[in-house]
Amino acid sequence: MGIVAAMVVIIIVIAMSRRGKNVSTPGMGTIAMLQVAFYTKQGSIRKEFNRIGDSANFDSPSGLAQFLNKAMIFIGRHSEDISHYYFECSDKMDIGRLEHEFESKVSSEKMKYNSGPGGATSSDELEIDQHVVISAFIASERVDLKNEQVGDIHSLKQTANKLSGISARSIYAVEIILDPSDTQDSLSRETMEIEFPKLIRI
Repeated sequence: MGIVAAMVVIIIVIAMSRRGKNVSTPGMGTIAMLQVAFYTKQGSIRKEFNRIGDSANFDSPSGLAQFLNKAMIFIGRHSEDISHYYFECSDKMDIGRLEHEFESKVSSEKMKYNSGPGGATSSDELEIDQHVVISAFIASERVDLKNEQVGDIHSLKQTANKLSGISARSIYAVEIILDPSDTQDSLSRETMEIEFPKLIRI
């Protein structure tokens, strides 16, 4: 299953018994969203990220956690290629509301995706500032992420590292979207900043 070919990487809701009071709250959860824009570098970023999805096992909670781990490590490892970022985490909420809010946030992102950004550019027409955007949505028991303050590339890497460590026992749902989906397309900086207005330039 290719990440690029399919807009939605994976959505898995896991109902399990859970424990822990300090960084997780059983029966409650938060939704973290991390968006990162990369310089395209002739498609190498997209191809490498696609390989992570192709090798992932989405049939088990541990496989999902491993995929999230690899995706976040990928972001940290390619921090020199990041041009923009954004991170937010919701207040903690009960499971019913969590499911509704997760679906709402992801659906909003899908609508943007399906509308087709007008500034998508073929790779053979690339200029200097061309980008792809990775949007990761993670619903989990982790309630400490609300306190994350991302203000520069160093703190961004720290946050990605924390997200990479979310265990299979704590994950409710994960969805990752790569935009544009076409392997030959990228976004101009101007279009990207219109389509993703919350992104902060490094």
